[in-house]
Amino acid sequence: MEYQGMTVSRPGVSNRLIERVGNAAWRLAISPRTALVTLALLLVATVLGGLLPQASPALERGSSQYDAWLGEARSQYGASVDVLESLGLLGVFSSRLFRLLLALASGVSLLRMLHLWVPSWVSPCHFPVERHSLSLRCDSEETWQRVIRALAATGQRLARHAEARDVKYAVARRKGPERWVPGLFYLGLLPLLLASVVEHQWGWAGPPVELALGETQSLGRSTGLAVRLDEIAFLPRDDGTMQRFDSLVLLLRGARIEKRVVVGPGKPAAYRGLRLYQLGFGPSVQVCAHTAEGNALRIKDMLGDPTPQRALRLRFSGQQQEQLLAIPEADLVVRLLHYPSLQTQGIQGRALHVQIHRASDGHLLAEEYLADSGQVGAGDTSVRVVFEYCVTLRAKREPGLFLAAAGGLLMLVGMVGFVVCPPRELWLSVRSRRRGSVCELEVAESDVQAQWFLRLVSEIAEVGDG
Repeated sequence: MEYQGMTVSRPGVSNRLIERVGNAAWRLAISPRTALVTLALLLVATVLGGLLPQASPALERGSSQYDAWLGEARSQYGASVDVLESLGLLGVFSSRLFRLLLALASGVSLLRMLHLWVPSWVSPCHFPVERHSLSLRCDSEETWQRVIRALAATGQRLARHAEARDVKYAVARRKGPERWVPGLFYLGLLPLLLASVVEHQWGWAGPPVELALGETQSLGRSTGLAVRLDEIAFLPRDDGTMQRFDSLVLLLRGARIEKRVVVGPGKPAAYRGLRLYQLGFGPSVQVCAHTAEGNALRIKDMLGDPTPQRALRLRFSGQQQEQLLAIPEADLVVRLLHYPSLQTQGIQGRALHVQIHRASDGHLLAEEYLADSGQVGAGDTSVRVVFEYCVTLRAKREPGLFLAAAGGLLMLVGMVGFVVCPPRELWLSVRSRRRGSVCELEVAESDVQAQWFLRLVSEIAEVGDG
């Protein structure tokens, strides 16, 4: 709907063409379909980047660090990594296409927000509209006042109005704070998109760190911190799953304790811009050995740190379900095999297969399946095994987290606004005629049977002819 009467002078052909092209471009830019397509493409790119292996932006292609990362990716994903590299899918978030999609989504969101908040004379014909013409016996001035009163009675106001050649034109919208609420969806999308850029440029994620009780490992060189698992608190359900699994960990800088924090599933801990997440937990055991007289024997891990210790804590992961220990003082080798369950031995939950061999000739001296903590004897030596748990932690630096949370909250409020108080737009004109006046209303077809529009028409009309 274009109001040619807004200008006194008749525009030239070129001016009309420019105006039509500009109106068409504006309608395309603020169309919900344009926003939907742009956001869908951005979502597809984001999902691809989340599912496929991605190189860190700090890694330059062709560098030794990049080649090392590429080799590790090949070992996990096979030859498909070379195909992904040739397609440019190993750096989705660093690609020009992704940045272009971010820019397009930001621009479209900004225009949609402005359209919802700042009225325009251009009718956005992205939805079907219906025109109603009301013939009134009163003059145009009285009709205009009746229109204003009817708009106020139906919760609307004149957003823009003008007069040209004795015809009054207006755009009416909701009044009150609720008119701003749907636009919050697009306002929230802007910081959410900005957060993705901030995270990609300045965010950091350390490697997963597995810890048994009392174990200390570095969180990553860039943090300068180490972490030690000090205590585990868990509450199992009857079916064996965990209702609660919290870890008390110590953040260390050198030998100094920086902070004690508690982390759990969905409950990260924060420290100076660093967030510590618990990714999961798994089985571990504590192993010690002693003679019949009660003297403790030193045990050595044959697959890890070879330093002999009075007690060892060992983790079992998806890659390593077997541990080998040596007890040099007793000429023994202990083999531990972990099973999540062992139905053949009648064990429903976790099970540990313990074998004790003579180190000198490999002869099997003792063998037992443990479903809980216990000990296995071989001659005058006893090996005690205590069932425990280990945890997997990861440190992250997430500078865009606040922006993402704020943007997500605004988008949620905006989505509720679209349902509870959807945007309303009404284009109208009032002009005089020989016997009275004519009021023309143009509204979206979806609002023709709405209560507010039916009431508006009844408030304005004396005699309607259409």
